[in-house]
Amino acid sequence: MIRGIGTDLVKNSRIAAILTKPYYNRFLDRVLSPLERQTYDKRGNERQVGFLAGRWAAKESIVKALAIKELQFHHITLSNISEDDGTSGPLVVTLGEQNMQLVRQRMGESPLSLHVSLSHEEDYTVAFAVAQHKT
Repeated sequence: MIRGIGTDLVKNSRIAAILTKPYYNRFLDRVLSPLERQTYDKRGNERQVGFLAGRWAAKESIVKALAIKELQFHHITLSNISEDDGTSGPLVVTLGEQNMQLVRQRMGESPLSLHVSLSHEEDYTVAFAVAQHKT
């Protein structure tokens, strides 16, 4: 049963502007999980903007799909599964224990699946999330 859907659209230039500010490291720490930060740090500047925009949009869409605005972004980890042909497969979402406590308080103990899709197009990144109770 679908519990909720969420979407978010990010203008990549807004993310690029944040990365020029003195507080950009605090922003990164607030948005990215430690694993995502490692991936981010390995990328070149142009790829960093797209990566960060994608993570922001995906996490915003997850918050909207779950209707729990208190979720902490830095506890959410999005990981790509690599396909056999070397391309990126589906995203795997890990909410982290602190966020899962909020989810259980609001939605109960029934198992939950999150499905997330990301797309990048020139100046914009869009994400779509579906929260589904497993039955």
